[in-house]
This record gives sequence, structure tokens and C-alpha cells, in this order.
Amino acid sequence: EAAGGITWKDVARFLKEGVTGSFQITPELERRYREAVTGAASPAAKLDAIVRYLLKEIDGENETSWQDPTQALMTRQGNRIPVAMAFLELAGIPHRLLIAEAVPDKAYREALARLGQFRFPVLQVDLPGSRPRYFTLSSPYRNPDILPWYLQGASALPVTDPEPWREAAIPRDFSPWAEAEESDQRELLENGDLRLEHSGVLDPEAEESLRSTFHKMASDQWKRVIQMSLAKRYGNVDLLDYGLEGLEDAGRRLDWTYSIVIKGFAGEDGGRLTVPDPLPALQLGQAYASLKERKLPLSTGGPIFISQAISLKIPEGYALDFPLADTDLKTEFGRYRLASRREGNGVRIARRLEMPYQLVWPQPYPKFAQFLRAIDRAESVQMVASKP
Repeated sequence: EAAGGITWKDVARFLKEGVTGSFQITPELERRYREAVTGAASPAAKLDAIVRYLLKEIDGENETSWQDPTQALMTRQGNRIPVAMAFLELAGIPHRLLIAEAVPDKAYREALARLGQFRFPVLQVDLPGSRPRYFTLSSPYRNPDILPWYLQGASALPVTDPEPWREAAIPRDFSPWAEAEESDQRELLENGDLRLEHSGVLDPEAEESLRSTFHKMASDQWKRVIQMSLAKRYGNVDLLDYGLEGLEDAGRRLDWTYSIVIKGFAGEDGGRLTVPDPLPALQLGQAYASLKERKLPLSTGGPIFISQAISLKIPEGYALDFPLADTDLKTEFGRYRLASRREGNGVRIARRLEMPYQLVWPQPYPKFAQFLRAIDRAESVQMVASKP
């Protein structure tokens, strides 16, 4: 029992009363349900149809207003989950409502029960013969089957269960982040500029952000925005071309490509081209491990998954000096791999980092810092291309 006699059981009961309510299945709801599932025969097909329908028929992103399902449909505003629950009830598909605790918040959970600790509605749907599926339905620009990173492995209160205080666990699956990858074809020019052809599959957060951004602006402004974004990453660039596949369909991965020329990528001096930071380096030690020791825990702020394949060509007839050593670091904090091989008049590089979200406490912090600084050292290599 927590201080003051208020327990987590009381919190769970309060949440149950506040979000389940006594919403009625109205004739309008029944009509809209039939409209949503037209042509869907199986429970799985009906669920997919319901999700698509609600993401289309109710506007907004991250809407917290919890209101009557009929009102939400009529006004096109409000949280989509109450409507989804009404539709699933009509479809006879088992489901329950979870109020989840963000994973970063769990470390700071105190004995004193408080409402704000559990605050993210998650809909769990139990299709016959399948694993449970989990939805927030918070944005039409996000794959609805992929929960945000901060809810992967989260604890939750099942507020529609008879005993809502008995915590439930949401599964943890970071494979959509681990599957994100980038591929670069780079060509160093004799004047020190770099031509870069990039293709990438984005992680779920980047996909959602990009879709949301582009849907809110006129398409004739897209190139200008991409140019500004790439300038922040690479410096002085000319955007030659770009492509976006999957922008209109949040249920598939978003692939994007661009072609740019980076001005002054290498310093040129009498036939010698020098690139101080050719990868470029991730600088993780500088970002997370600038202190020798800590008195408070360190949050990484989110998962970091990087998978890059880089093919770099230098001008014909130039000699390459690029002493990049193969590195494989496997620790309790994550894994980092860097490998390179000579290929024709250039080099092929593979870089991969897998570092899930974590809260690093003062005691293991020195080992965590050592891991990140080792990555920084592996990447702190300059490249020189010289005319014979």
C-alpha cells in the first residue's frame, strides 16, 4: 500500500471508470461499422478494414480527447480507440484496453501511486489462432501495427479486465528499427566535391515524421524542404533529384532516395584530397559519455539502430590512404560492427550499430562510456587520395 492509503489498485479502478464509460452502440455506429467492413469476411480482414477506416475517417495525430464513439465519427475528432472498441464489439472480436506506462518512466516509478504514471491507451486485439496485435491508432502516418519505441516491452493496466490492477506486459519487438538501412554510392571528384546517391529504408519514427511533414505542405515545396534538411546533415549541398516510395501507404515501409553533390567534401591541395571525417563519425562518446563518472542515471533518449553500406570511389589513377580497421564490439549495452575492403579504385564500408533504449546507472556508466569511446576511436580516421 502506498503512502496516504492510495494504492495502484485504486489508480487502476479510477482509470477503468474514466475510460470505459457507458458508451452505447447507436444506429449510426452500426451503419458506419457495416460501411467499414464491407467485403471483409474473416475476423482478420474485418480488423484490418476497421483500422484503415478509422485512420481515414477520424482526423488528427496523437489526439487525447476520449469521447463517445458516435460523436468522434460525426465530428471526425477524438481518440480513435473508443470507436475501434465499439466496432470490434459489433464484429465479435475479442479485445481489451490497456493503459500503458512509457518504458523510460518505469525506472522512476515511485511507491506513491499517481495517475500520470500510466497514460498511453493501447488496444490489444486477440484474433483466433494468432498472437495479440497492439494499436495506438494515434496517427494516419504511422504503420498501425508498430507501437512507438517507448511502448515496446511496456507495462500496462488492463482497465477493461475484471481486475485492472494486475499489470500486463506488452511484447518488445525492435525488428522494424533493426531493419532500417541506408545505402550510399559515393564518388569523390578531383575538385574535392562528392557526388552521393543515397537510398534508405527508414525506421518507424522517421517514417511517421516524414509522412506527416509532407502531407502538411504543398508538393512544390518538398524539394526546398529536403534541400534544407540535407544541408543540415552534409553542409553545402546541391540536391539533384529525390524519390519517395510508400509515402501514401502507412502500412508499408517508406523508401527514399536522393542524389546530391556535397561541395568541398575534401580539401584539395596540389593533387592531394584530404577528408578529415569521411564516414562521418557518430561521435557517440561526445554525445553520451563526456563525463568520467556520473551521480545520476543517463538516458539514451531512445533506441539507436544504424545499418549503412557505403561504396566510395576516388578519382581514377589516385592512390588511397584510408587505414580503417575492422571492429566488432559486443557488450551488454549494444553491438557495433565496422568492416571495410578495397574494391577497384575505392573502398566498400559496412557499419552497423544496435543500441536499444536504456537507462545507464552510475555504477555501469564507466563501461558504457568505454564502449562508446571505442566506437569513436574506430571511426576517427581521415582519408587521403593522392595523385601519384
